[in-house]
Amino acid sequence: MKLEEIAITPGIDSDGNVIALHGTTVLNAKSIREIGFKPSDPAAVAAMVEKEYGLSKDSVLKSHWYQFPMRRSDLDYVHFTGDAWTATQYTVPEQLQDALHAAYREMHPEIADMNFKEVEPTMNAWVKTEARRLTKPEVLVVKMPWKVVGDNAFGRTLSLDEYKKLAGDKLPHSFSIPISELKDVHIVGSYYPSEYKVENTNLIDEQGNK
Repeated sequence: MKLEEIAITPGIDSDGNVIALHGTTVLNAKSIREIGFKPSDPAAVAAMVEKEYGLSKDSVLKSHWYQFPMRRSDLDYVHFTGDAWTATQYTVPEQLQDALHAAYREMHPEIADMNFKEVEPTMNAWVKTEARRLTKPEVLVVKMPWKVVGDNAFGRTLSLDEYKKLAGDKLPHSFSIPISELKDVHIVGSYYPSEYKVENTNLIDEQGNK
């Protein structure tokens, strides 16, 4: 679906519903539509990467460079944004990026003895290329009642009126909601970032039309 067919702007609509963006992959988006949001599984991501590059079992899972995903405490949360550019930056799951960094180091053990500043650009370019190859990006347009956001996103309950006094109808740059609280969330559209040039909070097509 193209953006102009969605005709929805991220923010708070006239009925007090939140229209937010969630950057993900085509594969994950399909699963979200079918069964809803679910916790991510860093062990499964590590196993997939190990298989993809012919690495030994648990080489990524137990890598020093993959321990952050294994220790994260926010795996039961879903991240949203009101900013289109931010959404496009989060279409590749962080766990996959971390797993690819660990895999690159596993495949190139010699870099342990090299100047990291010299190695980093090549490694990051490889990770970016492989991540895009493995996951086609998709951004979901999500609609939810304000209560879902107001009760969960700010560390304390915040009414819609209280929030509007602080920020108007503009959503936070990013916010997270526990998966258990996403029962009233609806997918109202989606788009592929590759079809758009995204700058700041505006979605612009390849011809420069807003």
